[in-house]
Amino acid sequence: MDKVVSDKTLYVIFGENITRLLKEKNMSRKDLCRELDIPYTTFCDWVNGRTLPKHDSIAKLNDFFHLGAFDLFMETTANINVDDLLKRADSYNRKLRELPCDIIPTLTDVQARALIDAGFRFEHKSLQDYMDETGGEFIISNPIDWGEPRGREIW
Repeated sequence: MDKVVSDKTLYVIFGENITRLLKEKNMSRKDLCRELDIPYTTFCDWVNGRTLPKHDSIAKLNDFFHLGAFDLFMETTANINVDDLLKRADSYNRKLRELPCDIIPTLTDVQARALIDAGFRFEHKSLQDYMDETGGEFIISNPIDWGEPRGREIW
């Protein structure tokens, strides 16, 4: 799946992806809502780009369409083939709420904030992973003088 950065909001991208997946399955909105026990008006708000679903609803959709954790939020330059996504679904669904930090450069600030607000988190690397990846050494910076505590800060 090709990732591209655009001015579209996650709301619009999500709605376009759901619409396309429904078409691929030759399924109506109402049929899907009955199948997943999702209120029809809420689902229409998602499809029309007015709101984003909460984590539990995203999990239902991902399971139903056999998608990875963030596939519904990624804009593509080509149609997603559901059969191709089946191969990746198992590995993504294990860490459903944790997204790889590699996708951060492909997101706008608004898109990243919307994902965080929807309950997603980005994985982080250990210091050793970072050092191995960059080939650099860990260098301790000079200590920073933060001044005296002014309230109830923990120093």
